[in-house]
Amino acid sequence: TADAATPQAALDLLGRQPWEAQETCSVTLTKLLENVSKNPGEAKFRSIKRSNAAIKSKVLDCPGGTATLLAAGFIEEDDFYTLPADAPVGQLEDVLAALRQQANENHMKHLRAVRDEKIAKEKADE
Repeated sequence: TADAATPQAALDLLGRQPWEAQETCSVTLTKLLENVSKNPGEAKFRSIKRSNAAIKSKVLDCPGGTATLLAAGFIEEDDFYTLPADAPVGQLEDVLAALRQQANENHMKHLRAVRDEKIAKEKADE
C-alpha cells in the first residue's frame, strides 16, 4: 500500500523490531541516506543494489527497512533501489532526521531496559 511508504509508518514498523535488528538497520539506513545528503550529485550513492548481501540482511530483510528507503524517495528499478536525479533531497533529509531521532530514542529505551533488568536481577539475588 502507498501508506506503508509514509515516513512515519515506515519508521513505526522499523521501531517495533527487536533492538538488535532495529539498530543494525537504522545504522545502515543512516549511512545510506547520509551519503546522498552529503553528496547529492554522486550517482553511486543514489543507487542501492538489492542483491547486495549486506544491504539485504541489514536493511531489506528488516521490516520497515525497505519502506524507509521508499519514504526517502527511492524507487524500485530491476535489481536496484534508486533515488531519481530530480528527486528532492529535502524529503530524504526529513526522513534521515526522523530516523536519527527514533534511533536515539530507542537506543535510550534499550539502555534503560537493560539497566532495569540488571537492577531487578540484583534485587532477586539479594
